Amino acid sequence: MFRILKGKNRALTYLANKFYSKANPLKKTGALDKRSLKKRVSKKCNNEKDPLKKKFYQKLRTKNYELLKKIITSDINSLTNIQTDFETLVGNGVIAPFYTNIGGVYESTTFGVEVLELFNYKSSRGSVRFNWLVNELDVPICPYCNYEHTFQINNQTILHDFDHFIPKVVAPYLSLSFFNLIPSCHNCNSTLKSTTIFSEANYIYPYLDDLHSIIEFSITNPVKGNNKNSFDIELVNKTIDANKLRKISNHTFVFQLQSRYNQFKDDVLRLNSIKDKFSETQKTQYLNNGLMGEIFTDRNDLISFIGKTIDIPIDANSASRKEKGKFKMDIAIKFKIIP
Repeated sequence: MFRILKGKNRALTYLANKFYSKANPLKKTGALDKRSLKKRVSKKCNNEKDPLKKKFYQKLRTKNYELLKKIITSDINSLTNIQTDFETLVGNGVIAPFYTNIGGVYESTTFGVEVLELFNYKSSRGSVRFNWLVNELDVPICPYCNYEHTFQINNQTILHDFDHFIPKVVAPYLSLSFFNLIPSCHNCNSTLKSTTIFSEANYIYPYLDDLHSIIEFSITNPVKGNNKNSFDIELVNKTIDANKLRKISNHTFVFQLQSRYNQFKDDVLRLNSIKDKFSETQKTQYLNNGLMGEIFTDRNDLISFIGKTIDIPIDANSASRKEKGKFKMDIAIKFKIIP
């Protein structure tokens, strides 16, 4: 829900280029290590007998691996253009197809599997390189749903999830593309999105789009007593832009945001039960007399204390790093607990 603007300490473009360097480690002599992606591409190119497959590997190696570097480091628009170019070459019979599409079901061809193995995403995921990527991006909460962490525990091992915005099955050559890798939770990545074909034109793309700024959480009716059935949680659009509305609709449908967040009515009931303690009249008294032994220098100081006390983020940055952060913040704003 929150745009990924930069890494923890570096610009995204810097991280993309560094990621490419890490995919192509060098020996102490300065020569390419045998594990490097360039080395693997060169070996494939030299050994491949099938002319349609060989043509693909040759393209990756042309002009000192210029296209290969673009694949790893380019933005989503360039990646989309690269995908279109390859689809055209497949359609013209110049290179072998990467997948089949029968009745809307996409499956990798033998060549598609070979290309995916060449880029070695599966093994890379648990590598030092990917641990570096996780630390540098520093996106602890899923940007698709803002509901779960971007890691899961499997047999006491922490596994970090990355969604491929353009799925691996249709573009296995983009499986290590920096701007095609979206830190995400397992539910959004594997259970809900899976192989759904996304495009930047039709879906929220976290490296460019900020869903937070164009939707807000609200409730359908005022809360009555402590009754969960007196209201539903809803997502309200804050834009009239047709392109953004299309993206919102597609995104909320795929990730089932409406139904997922309606499981958290207890959070609404909790905030509703304490909202009177933080009315404007009460806030003025807290500013004058303090709260829980704390004396405040100004209103911002008070709001910060309230947020920490009731475990509610008070700005976009803190909400992006907390499970259900936007949801809790939006409802607290609706109840005028925070501004």
